[in-house]
Amino acid sequence: MLKYKKTTKTERPAPEKIIFRKECKFMTIKCPNCNSELDNDMKFCINCGQKIEMVETNQNREQQNKENSEAQTSNLADAPAKPEKDALPKKTFKLSKKAVTVGGVFVALVLAIVAIISAFSGGKGGNYALYIKDNEIYYTSVSKIEPWQVTSRLIEKDMAQYVNEISFYLGVYTQMTRDGKIFFADKISGSANGLNLYYRDVNKPKQEPVKIDSEIEYYLVNESGDRVTYLKQATLYQHNLKDKEKIAGDVDYFRVSYDGKKVIYLNHDDVLYLQYIGKDKEKIDSDVSEIIYIDDDLKNIYYKKDGSLYKKTEGKDKIRIASEVYSVIKVYPSGEAFYIKHDDTELKLNDYVEDDMREIDSTMKEPVAPKSPSIWDYDSYDDYWAAKDLYDLQYAEYLREKENYEKKKDRDRLRSNLSEETMTVSSHMLYYYDGEKEIKLTDSLVYDGYRNKYNSEWAIKMSGTFVMDAYRDYTVADNKPVIIFSARKQSAVKKAKLSELSSVFEVKLIVNESLYSDSENFIAVKGNVTAIELEDAQNFLIDPDGKTVYFFDNISDKNSSGKSGDVYKMSISDNKPQKPELYDSDVSLGSLLLTYDNKVIYLKDAKNYKGDFYIDKERIDYDVEFLSIHYLKDSDTFIYMVDWNDKNDSGTLKICKNGKVVKIADDVHDFEYTPSGVILYLCDYSSKYKYGDLYIYKNNKSEKIDDEVAVIIPIIDTEFKYRNTDM
Repeated sequence: MLKYKKTTKTERPAPEKIIFRKECKFMTIKCPNCNSELDNDMKFCINCGQKIEMVETNQNREQQNKENSEAQTSNLADAPAKPEKDALPKKTFKLSKKAVTVGGVFVALVLAIVAIISAFSGGKGGNYALYIKDNEIYYTSVSKIEPWQVTSRLIEKDMAQYVNEISFYLGVYTQMTRDGKIFFADKISGSANGLNLYYRDVNKPKQEPVKIDSEIEYYLVNESGDRVTYLKQATLYQHNLKDKEKIAGDVDYFRVSYDGKKVIYLNHDDVLYLQYIGKDKEKIDSDVSEIIYIDDDLKNIYYKKDGSLYKKTEGKDKIRIASEVYSVIKVYPSGEAFYIKHDDTELKLNDYVEDDMREIDSTMKEPVAPKSPSIWDYDSYDDYWAAKDLYDLQYAEYLREKENYEKKKDRDRLRSNLSEETMTVSSHMLYYYDGEKEIKLTDSLVYDGYRNKYNSEWAIKMSGTFVMDAYRDYTVADNKPVIIFSARKQSAVKKAKLSELSSVFEVKLIVNESLYSDSENFIAVKGNVTAIELEDAQNFLIDPDGKTVYFFDNISDKNSSGKSGDVYKMSISDNKPQKPELYDSDVSLGSLLLTYDNKVIYLKDAKNYKGDFYIDKERIDYDVEFLSIHYLKDSDTFIYMVDWNDKNDSGTLKICKNGKVVKIADDVHDFEYTPSGVILYLCDYSSKYKYGDLYIYKNNKSEKIDDEVAVIIPIIDTEFKYRNTDM
């Protein structure tokens, strides 16, 4: 599900640097073990495997935290602890800090990814290969290996060192149409605010490429391949491969129909428009803050305005679905939806304290110190020493009374602070909308806004193949309104005795512990909510059609290889979950994945992301690199690496088809695959020269394509590129 969230005018960056999704802001952190530069949302170092413990990217954050500790304490209830991270990380894509800072080209590539993976379905293809050699893109058909050079000067010389970093983004930016047109970037400049877009006919490689335009931030090609709709310097254009036509200016975001004849766009003034090409635009609404979902034919659009969720169907008046909506989880094509409302309550801390010392303190007066005797006031030493002994007793009593009085003064100060101090308690309410009315599922949703941020490379490859457990606070099914969530057990807050307190902070801890310390899991099928009885259940996966749930329970770290647990399977029928049944035991935590055709894969005895590979409870292979596992949808085929050698940066590439394992090649550095199921791999790779030999594996045979190849450009299935997605 696409979500475009509008920034405020003061927050909005310059048009050429607008980033439509917050996950796309590339920042880097340092690994505390090997000092490698990592993306700021990485949970593990991809070089040494070190777990990253909430490393802050702001160099001044430590000082700011010190200065703002009181402010953070006052909002303690708003920041529940983050959940424990998986023992095995989700794959990330490393992009060096230097690469990110090379002009605007990487911003443009990221923008392209954001737009392309959230747009519409173009032509389905993928029976070709792209790779980079001598800093240029090469193309070959996989049916007839005849490589030829696509680009003429892909990157400037000073950017050549970053060719590996940008290869994935170039793959997403490249589009192929059914009639054989390939659209691609060329002559990339580090100082440009976008990319130069060209196209050429792959059936006529000797013809010169045709330039569409320069400094294009992102673009979409229609199904027939004769219309290119794109954004350049905040201006929306459409090109018919001969001439370009301006559609609108000051545009932040757009979506276009399959045929390229209808476009929806949002401008800088937060006004949302619908326009048929060649006709007048139609205003949908103003003050639009966030676009939630647009269906494939652009007839229905869901968006937020003034905190309310609206639906606008073409040719009909808009409908307000719900007001005071904090966050929308998912909108389904059926019109059903899950969303969250938010409420902040100010609690008076004085109401949670029992003043058990009030009567005593009300009568207590400040003690007066006794006068010390002088020897000159007495006639004998015996009388003086008797007076001195009495004085010592009186002074000791005075010190005790003074200590009690100081404690009383401290309590008075605490009373004064408590009478003025409040605590903000945040409540999140989960709702289901059935197309006509909203139903509250819980008023105590566990929600801290934390979400696994899958890097684009892993997400694009995997989301069309595996069910991605993208949320920590909740998990939803793709095609049917099923959601698993946690709700807090808010026990009654016991009043604390004032005599046992020393600070306001202690009171906040007590209240926070009562309100936020415990929770339980629930599953909702449409509006029907059922508790999940297993107390330690976690890491939920729901199949796309909402018929089966898998999850971990009985987590243990007794195994030397790392944490593992029991995996349970829970079926859903008649809109109700059935009793969970044990699926398998000793499964490595974090390794559970579910394919979109409901195959269950996982590892056992995993260490350093390697372990025994299982498919549907059957062991397939040993020493499998978990992050290398890919599934060819609709072919019952898994591709993966074993015996990975970090020193040589290579391993053995294998394929498992219909349960039968076949070795493809040794000394494989990297591999990619096309949507049609053809495997490309790079072997005999030289770390010194940064290139190797490129092979293609088809019909159970390997054939060499080229040598001295730097990197394989992934071929992203255009059907997946353009479908709505939650990423």
